[in-house]
Order: sequence, then structure tokens, then C-alpha cells
Amino acid sequence: MTDKGGPARPGSRVTAAPVHTHPGRAGRRTGYMEPHRTSARDARVAGGLAGLLAGAAGLAVAGAVSAVLTGTTSPLLAVANRAVDSAPRPVKEWAVETFGTADKPVLIGGVVVTVAALAFLAGAVGVTRRRTALVLLAVLSAVAASAVLTDRAADAPSAVRLLPVAALVVVSTAALLLMLRTLRTVPSYLAGGSAP
Repeated sequence: MTDKGGPARPGSRVTAAPVHTHPGRAGRRTGYMEPHRTSARDARVAGGLAGLLAGAAGLAVAGAVSAVLTGTTSPLLAVANRAVDSAPRPVKEWAVETFGTADKPVLIGGVVVTVAALAFLAGAVGVTRRRTALVLLAVLSAVAASAVLTDRAADAPSAVRLLPVAALVVVSTAALLLMLRTLRTVPSYLAGGSAP
């Protein structure tokens, strides 16, 4: 030990004072807090929700465009009508026996659920594979275009019938890409602790 104010004696041991890493608590170290990282599952769920929102936005705009035009059908309604017309006869008979006069709304609801599931899938896949998500959107748009062109309730020229589908493609694609880009910047912001 050293004397107060004096030099150390030869052969003596110099003992350093304990360093307190936490105020008021000797001998305890403050735990290291790892930066928060968004898990892959959370990212996929967020991407799926982005796909749902993008699809809903596109369908809303497409429905508005078809309402303004004469002799056109909204893409969602055209796909639902096509699904009802193409349903096998046993399925139609089962729907009539089970749901009565509500058979057609139930079948249309099934189409809506299917479209929503595919939109969710496109968004979830798009978190890591953007091209695959765009391919899924292109397939859905092609189905919508085919249904619109063959819908018996529409009597407008083919070019006019496709305008709601064009609005659907532009709005849904732009919205999905924008939200996916936002999702890609959020994890790096949370993990790095500083704004991008």
C-alpha cells in the first residue's frame, strides 16, 4: 500500500480502487443492451399487410374509375362474376342448398378472400424478393383483365374496359413498392440507432 501523499515503497503492492460501473452499486456491471432487430417473421407480416393495403388501394381506385365510365365493370366484380359462372354445377347446387338466396354473395366473398390472400402473399414475398411480388401482381392483373374483357355485364369497347385494370395495376404496384421500400429502411434504423 502507498502512504497518503507519498511515493510507493519498494516491494509494496499497489491496489487500484474498485471501479463501479453502475452508480451506487459496487461490483455490478451494467448489462449490454443489444440493438433491436426486426425479426424475419415480423418483416414478412408487415410486408403482407403492405400487400393488403396496396391491393385495397388499387381496387378502390379501379372501382372509382369503373363507376365514372359507362359500360364497364370493376375488376373485382368481374373476377367474382367469372368465378361464379365458372363454378362447377355441384358447387353451385351445394351453395344454393346451404346458403339459399345468399349463394352468390358467399361465392363472391370467397373470391374476395382469395384475392386478399394472394395480395398478402405478394407483400410478404416482396420483403426479400421484390421481383417475385411483381410477378404475382402481374398474374392477378392478367386475371382481372381477362375477366373484364369477357364480362357479360360490360358493353364498352375493350380499350375502355381495360382502363379500370390499368388503374389497378398502377396504383397497387406503386403503393406496394413504396411500402416495401419503407419496410427495408425501418430495420436498419432500429438496429443502427440513428436515422437513415
